[in-house]
Amino acid sequence: MKKKINFFEKFFNSRWRVCLLRYLFFHFSPIKIKEIKKFFGPKIFPFLKPEIKKLNQLSLLRKKGENYYLNENHFAFSEIKSLVSKFSPEFFEESLKKFKKVPSLIFLSFGGIFSPENVFLPLSEERLDILIVVKKNQKDIERKIAKIVSSLEKETGKELNFMILSEKEFKYRYSMFDKFIHSFFEKNPVILINKMRGINL
Repeated sequence: MKKKINFFEKFFNSRWRVCLLRYLFFHFSPIKIKEIKKFFGPKIFPFLKPEIKKLNQLSLLRKKGENYYLNENHFAFSEIKSLVSKFSPEFFEESLKKFKKVPSLIFLSFGGIFSPENVFLPLSEERLDILIVVKKNQKDIERKIAKIVSSLEKETGKELNFMILSEKEFKYRYSMFDKFIHSFFEKNPVILINKMRGINL
C-alpha cells in the first residue's frame, strides 16, 4: 500500500522553500519577482523559481498582476509561519563552521531575529542579530565576516544587523553597563563561541 504523504511532509522537503518563505513572511506586502531575485542573487534565484511555482500550486502564494503575496486564509498559514520562525540546531552548527574560519574570533552570539518571539520584528537600529568579538578588529576580518553574514541573510530571508567589536572595546562597554550590549544579553541569545576571560556572561 502506497504511503500517503501529508501536507507538512510534502511542504518542508526543500531547504530553499523555507528560505523563500522566511523572506516572504518578513516582507509580507506584495512582492515582485525582480525583488526576490535582487535579494537572493542570480546564483540562488534559479533554485527559487520552482519553489515559487510550488507555493502557488499549494495555494499559499497568490499572484496578482506582477505581484506575489502570501495567502493569509490558507488553512496552514499560522502553523507554517510558526515553523519557519524557528532556526534548527543544524543552522547554528553550519553558521558556527563558517565563523570558525575567521581569525582571532573569541566570541559569537546570535540574538535578535534568531529568537522565535523576535523573528518577524522589523529591522531597526535597536535590534542586534549577531554579536561578534575579535582579539583585534581589522579590515580584512570585517570583510570576511560581512561575507559570512551575507550568506546567512540568504538563509534567513532578511537583512541582518551585526556588530563587530574588539575584545578591549567589548569589555569596556560591558563593564560600563552599555545599554545596547546589556539589552542584547537580556534576551537570552544563543552563544556559539566564548573564549573571553575575566568576564561572566
